[in-house]
Amino acid sequence: MGTCGGLGVKPGTLILTKSGFDGCLEKGIEIVALGQEKRYQADADPKFLAELTETLSEMKVPYEIGNTMTCNDFYETQG
Repeated sequence: MGTCGGLGVKPGTLILTKSGFDGCLEKGIEIVALGQEKRYQADADPKFLAELTETLSEMKVPYEIGNTMTCNDFYETQG
């Protein structure tokens, strides 16, 4: 959960992430922990995503499924 923006998406639309990408647009997220680089998968569970979309449809909440880019710094790395 967190903030995100969508290109070409109506304001107020809930964005559901299917896959996450890092600041270099590589799938997953890489962090440095104790001097070692570690890469983690960032894919949504398909069953959970299906259940969530069913619930949102029943509630008439606008949503889109897409991919999300993340970075290690909220402002600087996004630039």
